[in-house]
Amino acid sequence: MKVCICADGESIHTQRWVNYFVNKGHQVFLISDRHYKYKSLKFFPLKNFFCNNLLNYLFHIYEVKRIINRINPDLVHALYISKYGALAAFSGFHPLILSPWGSDISVDPSRSRLYNFLIRYALKKADYVLTGVDSFKRRLIELGCKEKKIVFAPIECVDLSKFNPKKASNSLRKSFGGDKNFLVLNTCVALPIYRPEIFIKAIPLILKQIPNVNFILISGKKSAMPKEKLKRLIQDLGVQNQVKYVDYIPHLEMPSYLASVDLCVDSFIPILPIKPEDTFLNVGITPLESMACATPILMSDRNILPKSPELYYTSQNFQELADKIVKLLKSKKLRKKIESAIQTFVKQRVDEKRIMANWENFYKKVKKNF
Repeated sequence: MKVCICADGESIHTQRWVNYFVNKGHQVFLISDRHYKYKSLKFFPLKNFFCNNLLNYLFHIYEVKRIINRINPDLVHALYISKYGALAAFSGFHPLILSPWGSDISVDPSRSRLYNFLIRYALKKADYVLTGVDSFKRRLIELGCKEKKIVFAPIECVDLSKFNPKKASNSLRKSFGGDKNFLVLNTCVALPIYRPEIFIKAIPLILKQIPNVNFILISGKKSAMPKEKLKRLIQDLGVQNQVKYVDYIPHLEMPSYLASVDLCVDSFIPILPIKPEDTFLNVGITPLESMACATPILMSDRNILPKSPELYYTSQNFQELADKIVKLLKSKKLRKKIESAIQTFVKQRVDEKRIMANWENFYKKVKKNF
């Protein structure tokens, strides 16, 4: 198949998707304003020639259409609707497949009338819209997407050959003081929606009950959070000696970090409302990767394992978060029980080989139907 992907080339989500289809022997073309190189992937850059973002976007509309016509692929799949989805929609090419990532349908529609128009236009022109999250599906319909266009199936997945308990590193653990202390990792503090200050405020409450705990904060490659502000909060709380701030960890090194710590915390606050009957939640890749490494991860407002309420806390409630962390660290038996539960969940729900094979079959059906 000739598959054309329009997406952020620097995003691990794009890279995972592109890599799979390249490795399966398909002709894959990536159109993006952020570079990515991988094996036989053919990359088409979108360059910014103007100081004005709107002028660049108008130029990109022309460029994307020209590139797609030149490629003449079997299908076009755009990831992140408000940007790449709209660009692909303006090309007029079919079949057109869209995938929302979250903020493109939760935050962007209210940013401006232009964003709202672009998203609704893309959804109108799309032949299929893929999602595996209940709240995403409801939001897509609110934005005017016809329900019959929505293909609902799991998308978030993990390469279990890369993320597993065997990736634990004694030397890495020792470098953070884990030979004598517990290690708790906050998986991402790159954006305000991850509310890292909630995690930081829980730290002194934890240390009052368990003094031998070290904490690791991971920032993103392009963090939007002011590092100095977080470091000042850490200093004001008097916990700087037991907190390590790591600027950036390449994705290839993440398995060792996730498998080497005792607990992970994901303080992201879901923007779209979650209903009690929802069974497919917006978990995020890093929490799933943590679970694949058999490391318990606490998440706010997302109870994906109803039989393990210890992994769920109310967003912005740092006292509850501290209590849950203390409970887990004090009970090795409880941690082992949860490790077993999350390993079962991961194998049943997020195995990359199985999930991506399903989407490959979907691509084949789309090609056949068009």
